[in-house]
This record gives sequence, structure tokens and C-alpha cells, in this order.
Amino acid sequence: MGQKFTEVDGIDFGDGYTLIRVGQTLRFERRGVTLFEFGTAAATAYTQTFATADRTHETDGSAAAAAATATAIAAAAASAAAAATATAIAAAIPAAAPAGGTGATAGAYDTAANRDSAITTINDLRTWAIEVDLDYEAILVDVADIRSKFNTAVTHTTEIDLDYEAILVDVADIRTQFNLLRTTVADVKQLVNSVIDDLQARSLLG
Repeated sequence: MGQKFTEVDGIDFGDGYTLIRVGQTLRFERRGVTLFEFGTAAATAYTQTFATADRTHETDGSAAAAAATATAIAAAAASAAAAATATAIAAAIPAAAPAGGTGATAGAYDTAANRDSAITTINDLRTWAIEVDLDYEAILVDVADIRSKFNTAVTHTTEIDLDYEAILVDVADIRTQFNLLRTTVADVKQLVNSVIDDLQARSLLG
């Protein structure tokens, strides 16, 4: 404005706006309300615990993390194997058949009792063999179910392994971008420190 004024003088800009010098401070008011002031009379000082400062605003090296490569597990988890259908063999192994006659009839069943005993043994062996066969067939069914469940579990586990490897890739990318972002944040903090230092040197900040 080209005007000179003393410590108690001021410049009236009209409409209630006034620039006043108070000591080493310039105060801009409107109708007695301070709008702002600056000078060597500092406001509350900034606390700069981050001491490093520079005047270079580096390019942000970080980028958005890549799209996740890990996916939901599509393969169904294996269910429990079915209850076993094979059972313990209930039929008893029969006792040995009688030895038969002696002399000219050695090895033959020369009495009705021996023949009946042999018949009983044969029938008991047949009963036992039938139950063994049924349980063998049941074991085949049980083993087939176990194989099926095992193969499902292998498929499920294989997919989990692939997704685990994908998660490792995703996490590595996030770590990379995080570290780049930390570098950028540190650079901004240094730049802010330099701005604060410059403003404080000019008595524009506390």
C-alpha cells in the first residue's frame, strides 16, 4: 500500500478489514476479530520427532497390489468313508471229519455214524465258506468306497496346495507394495519437515 505505520498504527482496508502491527507481529482483523497473524511471535511450536528432511519429492514407487490369484476351493472335501459292511465271520470252522474204517475199509466211512459226521462237516464247511464269500464281497465294496474317498481327498488337497502357492505370490506382492509405500511415506514426511523448517525460518510457523 506504500503506507508507513507505527506499532500501534494500522491500515484500514474498509468494510471492517484492518492490518495492524503489534510488536513484531502483523495481525489481520475484521471488526476486531483476528483472521490471521504472522511474524516472530510464534504460535505453538511444531514437534518434529521425524528429524530427517529433504527437498526432493520422489516419485511414488508403489502401485495397487495385483489382483489375487488365490481362489476359493472348488473341489469338494472328502466325506467320511461309509461304515464297513464286512462283518466278523460268525460261522465256526467245523471239527475234522472222522478218519473212517480200518483194514480193508481204511479211509472209508463204513458206518452210518461216520457218514453222518462227514456230512455234517461238509455242510458246516459250506456254511462257513458262504459267509466268508459274502464278507469278501462286502470288503470289496468297503475298499472301493475308501478308494473313492481317498481320490476325492487327493483332488481337494491338490487344489488347496495350488491355492496356497497362489497365496504366497499374493502376499509377496502385497509386501513389495507395502515396502514401496513406506518409502513414499518417508519421503513425504521428509518433504513436510523441510516445508516446516522453511516456514519456521521465515517466522511463518511456530
